[in-house]
Amino acid sequence: MLQAVNIKPGEKIKLSSGTYHIESEIGSGGFGTVFKGIKDGSYFAIKLNRIWELMPDDRDDIKKRIKLEYEISNTIHSEHIVHTYSYDELNENPILVMDYCPDGCLRNKIGRPFDPDDLNRIIIQILSGLNVLHSYDIIHRDIKPENILFNKNTALLTDFGISANLKNRVTQRNIRGHSLKVFATLSYSPPEQSQKIIAFKLTGPTNDIFSFGVILYEMITEGKLPFGDIIEFKEDSEIVERRKTRGEWNAEILKKHTNNQTWIEIIEKCLNPDPSMRFQTANEVLQKLSGYKPELINQNAIWKLIVLVGPDKGKDYNITNLSHYKNKRILTIGRVDEHNPFVNDIPVFETSSSYISLHHGTLECIIRDKTPTWYLRDGQWYSKDGVKGWYLSTNGVKVNDTKVNQFGIELKVNDIIKIGKIVLKIIRE
Repeated sequence: MLQAVNIKPGEKIKLSSGTYHIESEIGSGGFGTVFKGIKDGSYFAIKLNRIWELMPDDRDDIKKRIKLEYEISNTIHSEHIVHTYSYDELNENPILVMDYCPDGCLRNKIGRPFDPDDLNRIIIQILSGLNVLHSYDIIHRDIKPENILFNKNTALLTDFGISANLKNRVTQRNIRGHSLKVFATLSYSPPEQSQKIIAFKLTGPTNDIFSFGVILYEMITEGKLPFGDIIEFKEDSEIVERRKTRGEWNAEILKKHTNNQTWIEIIEKCLNPDPSMRFQTANEVLQKLSGYKPELINQNAIWKLIVLVGPDKGKDYNITNLSHYKNKRILTIGRVDEHNPFVNDIPVFETSSSYISLHHGTLECIIRDKTPTWYLRDGQWYSKDGVKGWYLSTNGVKVNDTKVNQFGIELKVNDIIKIGKIVLKIIRE
């Protein structure tokens, strides 16, 4: 039964991911309150969603959004994505346990001049987070300074409640497929996102690219917005939306604050009203940045998979080099497909059996302090019967005889991996 929940500092709450001691309330807004909790010496952010305060007609929709936020941020392991560890309900009110980011949000940093190196570092981290999201076919749709948090000098994306997940969208649609509710903050959303007829079909990475362009403009101009300030949006949002549609943004203010032509050109392209004329991926923006080189893997730490049992016994897959040359941190594992030999980054060959799925597993590299950590997950993100989503393998993945789920397990040196009847070992040189 839905009831109010009263959490106070000093209390302990028991959730599916453990028992947490509540130290303090971090903040409250809308229908959410965030607390600082500690478990086993580590701090976490615990977000209570006060569903009891909402109108009955809104509760189911909001719950779907919160569950979607959990599914996205629990599934993806990235140093630039806030991770959610558990989803629970207290008196039918959703509660999330997330990474604790003690250094506030980007909003707190805007309004003063940024050191060029700091600006470059932050925008690279934002783009890196978007790049990871988009690699899973997930569009954030609400990129704004409040949804970019900091843990020391690292920026992390958060709040995926209105993200477009091609497997499970929460945008309401009418009989003709038009959006009935268009979420997001108007100051940062692209023009197509507020146009009900086209918002759904034009959802893609370019939505977030536009929002990123607004943020970069705001950071450089010490708090100005390209299409009009907040007061203008509140007084007559239609006029400001028309400016977006026509591409009428204030370039003069931008040029008064910077002569960095690269930043200016990036903003110009990001804010193009035509999605097809913007950067199509976050990686394209990264490549445009002068002197940027993707931080991949420390080449002094070479990770390999060695086949111990199987037709290719003795063969090794240098996953460090694969990640470097393919310029990505996510590598797919599956059986060899004669018709499409490049469907997987690591094609596994079997002859006497068919236990290995075409989309069997996923390796994901997370870099912390320039040191790589590899995770192995069962299944892959791909399109099945026209629906994109995360699908598990038929026969599973084991590490040291422990079954791995879709959320993955961190690999250690000398771990034994079983995929079907194939046995591999992970080594580091």
